[in-house]
Amino acid sequence: MGNYFVDLDGTIIDPKAGMIGAFRRALIEMGHHHLTSCDLDWVIGPPVIASFATLLGNREEAEQALRIYRTHYTPDGLLFEFSVYPDILGAIAELQATGRVFICTMKPTVLAEAILARLGLTAELFGADLNNGIQAKDEILDQALRKLVISPATCLVIGDRGSDMTAAGKMGMLALGVTWGYGSSAELENAGAQVLCHSPGCLSRIASNCFANIGFGGLTEILS
Repeated sequence: MGNYFVDLDGTIIDPKAGMIGAFRRALIEMGHHHLTSCDLDWVIGPPVIASFATLLGNREEAEQALRIYRTHYTPDGLLFEFSVYPDILGAIAELQATGRVFICTMKPTVLAEAILARLGLTAELFGADLNNGIQAKDEILDQALRKLVISPATCLVIGDRGSDMTAAGKMGMLALGVTWGYGSSAELENAGAQVLCHSPGCLSRIASNCFANIGFGGLTEILS
């Protein structure tokens, strides 16, 4: 039985409308109107504070922007402005029938919990704490392994960004990249994805094959 650590943003849901809407509102309130017309898709995936720091080039301003962002990205605000990728909830149900599914996200736990409740998705969640200083996905995976007391060799990380794949590699887990989110095939492969999945309808088959046929011997073939 495998342990599947599934990303949230860009893998289960497309949070673009809400996240970028809140991001732009923070920039406007800080007087950076000129930055709101930029392509901001790249902010989906990394920690929001890191994205603000990259864009503004100033940690103090980034922290101020994050505080404003959080006033808008709430259950009463823009949090539920997202769409669900077609067939993904069915794919997760199939994974749950063959193993254990955990949601692992850089989103603050309290916000991710609200989204899972809205989706009616029951799975143990590992997310970021608003105040614990976690800056990377591998730190969350490490916390999960310690709590669950399981071997990395029994784990598969499923996500849409290179940071998900890199985190899996650091923790000694298998890495499956999905291409319907925000990371390109090249980004995922370059970050260490051992297999790619191009459609939620194929996810459970490809994920189970990772345990049945791949192990840690490596994979060069890209499945679809």
